[in-house]
Amino acid sequence: MTTQKSSSITRRQFVGTVGTGALAISPFLVPGSVLGKDGQLPPSERITIGMFGVGNRGSSSISAMRPLPDHQILAIADCRRERAERAQKTVNGMYANRIEAGE
Repeated sequence: MTTQKSSSITRRQFVGTVGTGALAISPFLVPGSVLGKDGQLPPSERITIGMFGVGNRGSSSISAMRPLPDHQILAIADCRRERAERAQKTVNGMYANRIEAGE
């Protein structure tokens, strides 16, 4: 049985070529906010939080996190709908104020 020698590139050469090209164009594909452009906090420096129970203690925790720019509340859950909605309104207002202030 004879083997044919292919003139195509090897897998290793292909990966090396594609990897080099990807590195060359990556600054054009990544948004500046990911890199901390214009004073924005990059995702790698943020602490994301899910709140379970936003009664008295949970509401106090939300208030305590208000001045901390590296904390971000992403989810709120409470067995009482009115508490969850009130906390959601508070958190949305908190982030709206940060955007207006340019933080």
